[in-house]
Amino acid sequence: MVAMTSSSNFQLVTHQPVRVVYLAFAVATLGLFWTFPAMGQEKEEVWEYSPYRVKVWVALELTPELGTGTLARINKEIVWLSEQVDLSGWRVTPEAVPVAWQSRILQDLDALTLPEKAEDRLKELGDADKLIFVGVKKDGQGYRVTSREYDGTTEILGPVFSQKCWFIHRLGRQAYRAVESAFSPIARVEEANVGRATVKMRASGLIQGPQPDDAVPVTPPTYIQNSDVMVPLIKHVGRLKLDRANIRVLDWTCLSIEGREGDLIQCKVSSMFRSPLGSRTSRRQQRYAIVTKPATATTTIVMHSNDKEKEPLSGYNVYYVDQEKNEPILLGKSDWRGEVTVDQKYGQFQTLYVKNGERVLSRMPLVVGYYDRVDAPVLSDEIRLRAEGIIQGLESQFLDLVARREVFSARIRYRIGAGEFDGAEELLNELRDLPTREQFEDIINQQERLLQSDDTREQARINGMFTQLRTLLLKHVSDISGELDSELRKAREGAPAEGTAAGDGTAAA
Repeated sequence: MVAMTSSSNFQLVTHQPVRVVYLAFAVATLGLFWTFPAMGQEKEEVWEYSPYRVKVWVALELTPELGTGTLARINKEIVWLSEQVDLSGWRVTPEAVPVAWQSRILQDLDALTLPEKAEDRLKELGDADKLIFVGVKKDGQGYRVTSREYDGTTEILGPVFSQKCWFIHRLGRQAYRAVESAFSPIARVEEANVGRATVKMRASGLIQGPQPDDAVPVTPPTYIQNSDVMVPLIKHVGRLKLDRANIRVLDWTCLSIEGREGDLIQCKVSSMFRSPLGSRTSRRQQRYAIVTKPATATTTIVMHSNDKEKEPLSGYNVYYVDQEKNEPILLGKSDWRGEVTVDQKYGQFQTLYVKNGERVLSRMPLVVGYYDRVDAPVLSDEIRLRAEGIIQGLESQFLDLVARREVFSARIRYRIGAGEFDGAEELLNELRDLPTREQFEDIINQQERLLQSDDTREQARINGMFTQLRTLLLKHVSDISGELDSELRKAREGAPAEGTAAGDGTAAA
């Protein structure tokens, strides 16, 4: 028996008895009848009892070493190893590569694209759920084996995996390893709310996970492990089979496993958005999640503004928060292109925080290495910073106005108290020349109209700052000139005539 641990740690174990899940196998056999379509009807599959149908295309470079019979031996070993590792959860079937795809698989799997038309994609996929491309090329003294998966349910092209094989007689095993590396289990979202989701993995009734009493723990490649992180998506299905499905991968959203209850998996939803999965599934709107398998050790984040211009954001800091120490760790700063590269130093699944200055602008869950590059629309705080600068300038003007008004008020009252009415009148006229509350409000309104953001939350913050400034204006800037004019007038009326002795024996000034 051949067993394996995971795609990153392939292990062969000999002389181990074959474990067959008899009940699951029987149910899978019955499932062939349950899912058989009636005439004129499209077949209905039972999600938890439908094994994955995996088609494999192995393309070999034309070299003297990879001669006649090599492809047949590789395909045969792929089938044999897949059955030894997981007999019930999947059906792996290598098929001859169409001539048009041969060179495409060998040249550059990263640049591989699928047909635009749905009927063309279905033609290549056939009755399979997944199509895995495997390329075998001469590489120095050995061989380079690459693989990539196309999942028919989600229509996602997975990352490219690359492995080195030194010996030709091990190409079959290495090719199987490439298939397993590229294979990504999927799950169906049963329920979802804010922060939590319940999913059911495909073929859950047929797959037996690792058992505590296993001498060597065996995890089938079709099994979703507790350490796996999934990317969710929403699929809008057309009325006809050939209608192109509208599939929306939920960016910056990840599902991490918290527990299991029967065949249901409880997940934590980490997202940039409040409720990315919505509330319910319908016949035309289906929700899935696919396991992420990072193929590289780094991901380059390309940050740009979330407006129509999509300007690159340079000088923005990206942090990872250490949960144990509860302290932020700076991972990097975006360059002039808005790019910053993060690695797996703190794990494959990380929640990143983008800051400009002291303010957190975005929270981004990310599986590092699943994508080579990923676009990150970030709230550009250029307008907010401009608003803060303008408001700070207006506040300075406001404080200066308040201080000057207080000085004038004190000087005017002093002159009134001293009987210097003409001097008090001159100062009062200077006070009247200062900006009034109405004039200051006009300036505030004008600046607020000029500072408009496309982001509603950002605009709300800007409006809040202006509202606070207006509150201060109403509180500290009143019609003091009218009050002082009344005091001056009363003082003039009550003062002795010029040249007449005042009550304290001194002449009025």
